[in-house]
Amino acid sequence: MTTPPDPTFTAAQQAALSSLLDVMIPPGGDGRMPGAGQIGLGTRLCADLAAHPELVATVRAGLAALDTRARAQGAAAFVSLDPERRAAVVHEQHVHDSSLVSTMLFPVLVGYYEHPRVLEALGAEPRPPFPRGYELPPFDPTLLEPVRQRARKLYREC
Repeated sequence: MTTPPDPTFTAAQQAALSSLLDVMIPPGGDGRMPGAGQIGLGTRLCADLAAHPELVATVRAGLAALDTRARAQGAAAFVSLDPERRAAVVHEQHVHDSSLVSTMLFPVLVGYYEHPRVLEALGAEPRPPFPRGYELPPFDPTLLEPVRQRARKLYREC
């Protein structure tokens, strides 16, 4: 089953976003850790961004700026640059205007470290922590003593 194209971003913008993601979190040299663009994180980001028109505008403008910088170097587009030149273009753009990377950094990190391929590469089970949960040590009620020593208006007894 193929993912339908996201109408928020053109195919060219989605390709540029995927290339940008691989600059932000590149694949590991040993092939064990995938790049953020390689795992299809761009599709998730496009869907998440669609609910925030102001962020869509920021990302579109940032991707256009990357293309402009790439064309100034003689490339057809940002995606046509080799990985090293892409990284240099992203760095140049970030120095000039940090809004693109700043807007995307947190959602990229969250999406990347939640992805099953990344979790497996890190040696973790590729599943959410619940419903199976993780083993926790037994609760120690003495940890609440400092709170109980405070004035009653600062906490409530359950």
